[in-house]
Amino acid sequence: MRDEARPAAARPAVAEAPAAPSAAAAQSGQRLEQDLTALREAARRQGHDEGLARGLAEGRAAAKEEAARQACELAALLAGLRAQGDAQIAGLEGVLLQSVMAACRRLLGPAVDDGRAVQSAVRAALAAARQEEVLALRLHPDDLPAARAALASGPHAALQLQSDADLPRGGCVLAFTGGSLDARLDTQMRRLGAALAGELAEPPGTGPAP
Repeated sequence: MRDEARPAAARPAVAEAPAAPSAAAAQSGQRLEQDLTALREAARRQGHDEGLARGLAEGRAAAKEEAARQACELAALLAGLRAQGDAQIAGLEGVLLQSVMAACRRLLGPAVDDGRAVQSAVRAALAAARQEEVLALRLHPDDLPAARAALASGPHAALQLQSDADLPRGGCVLAFTGGSLDARLDTQMRRLGAALAGELAEPPGTGPAP
């Protein structure tokens, strides 16, 4: 009996290996990766630059604020020092003026005692009343001899001298037709003190023009 032909056993299917990527695809992938890397780096740099710019702006603003604060503090300090200095200078000016006036009185002491002070006062008073008709001259009794000696050789030798014990030594009061002239020593000292005080109070460089 003939053997019937049996079908051949089925061979197992073999999976086909994937095709290798082409060179173009590989290059495209590399470029894509490079582009992504470049984008990430650009984003990082942009963030860094923005942060740096923001930090610089904030730093400048803080520096300006601190500079303004320090300027205000310095201005207040200078104002305080100026006020303190003005007060100290004013005090020193007062002490200086008192010292000068005391020195003047000490220097004038001998001149008052020997009559030179009253003689100078009489001459100055008569010179100030040049065009006035002089009527009388009042002075301390102890100054009468010195005054007569000062007038003896001048045009006012016959001038009436009036004794006044209330007047201090060293000065006089001259009466003339238009009024009177106070040439007492203490009055002259007050005028000198006022003039010195005015000079001390006047800022440097503000005096009268030559």
